[in-house]
Amino acid sequence: MIVAEFELAGMLLDGPGTCWTRDPLTIEAGHRLVNVGWLFTDGEFANEGQWINRANGVVRHQAYASNAGSLFNDGQYRSGFFRNAGRLVNRAAFEVNDFTNAPGGDVFNGGTFAHTRLVNEAGARVETCGTLVCRGGLVNAGEFLVSGRVENEGSGWDAVPAAGGAIANCDGGRFTVTADGSVNGPGTYVQTGAQSITRVDGTLAAGSIDITGGQLAGAGLLTGVVGLSGVLVCPGDPRGTLTIDGDVFAEDTCFEIALTAPGLCDRVAVTGNARFGAGVRVDFLIAAPEGPAPDSHAFANTRFDWLDVAGRVEGLGGIAWRLVLIGQGGCTILARSDAGPCRWGGLDIGFDGAQISFGRPGRFVQGSLASMAARSAASPTGFRTPGGPWTRLRD
Repeated sequence: MIVAEFELAGMLLDGPGTCWTRDPLTIEAGHRLVNVGWLFTDGEFANEGQWINRANGVVRHQAYASNAGSLFNDGQYRSGFFRNAGRLVNRAAFEVNDFTNAPGGDVFNGGTFAHTRLVNEAGARVETCGTLVCRGGLVNAGEFLVSGRVENEGSGWDAVPAAGGAIANCDGGRFTVTADGSVNGPGTYVQTGAQSITRVDGTLAAGSIDITGGQLAGAGLLTGVVGLSGVLVCPGDPRGTLTIDGDVFAEDTCFEIALTAPGLCDRVAVTGNARFGAGVRVDFLIAAPEGPAPDSHAFANTRFDWLDVAGRVEGLGGIAWRLVLIGQGGCTILARSDAGPCRWGGLDIGFDGAQISFGRPGRFVQGSLASMAARSAASPTGFRTPGGPWTRLRD
């Protein structure tokens, strides 16, 4: 059945206001189908034109359905298997068992979108400002933007446990939770792939959060046990605090911390315990994108606390650091922990794992790593950096 311009208000095939077809149904490019009644399909359904389900419309696809044109749903829409390569806008209720958003596919959800399996392929985009219910698993290799709510109820399915979780951001995918967005539920969240990016400016809460490779960025809240391996962590942007409500373990990971005189900086705050394994480094960035490099004396007698841990801390002594100038000509390493003495201009540099300090020789107060370890061991709550985000030291 090939549909041209047609409005379906109900055909008496299976009761009042109902259209039921077992034959393949195709809406050709340049043509339109509007449903304000009930549409049931047992055969293959394909939209290459414009397909509109009005507010009172009800659609049920029992077999395979696809969209390569534009689909607008303001009613109730249910499908078993659905492949989207066009524009899909849901403003009401969309429920699907197996959903694939193919390259070029663009999905906008402003209502409720519930799925068992969802794959967002490379070159595809999903934006949800409504509610998205993940009942099984979600794999993202494209762009996924959450400015509403995601309920991560799933324990995964065959494709997802291979990646390690119920929501998997992989193969260069970009998963973003805006300041108004949240991901909640007992399901897990994982990231794999050197080019993958997770950005959290809202809330990402999961049974566990395992980031392996790629980048973690933002100034939001991660809730759960967080594992970081081979990750570039960029709090803030341009400046802010990334908060972990739980325990964190990091190895082979670099934290990029932007410094701004007279002492403001990006921060990582942990409400639980923190353990740092081998290969952890902090890059302290000083930006001068349009002008000359800043005078080192603008940082004199200033301490930057980049890490705040409420619980116990392990491995601070093994953290390496670099001081990096980002200018018009690229990046220049001004000082580093493995090339002593540690000085920048006329300033000595002190580092104890959780803070970096700049002081004039002989006029400079800095807590030692040994004293920090002693405080951590003596305190039942572990070590917490004092003085807020920064402390101006005495001349």
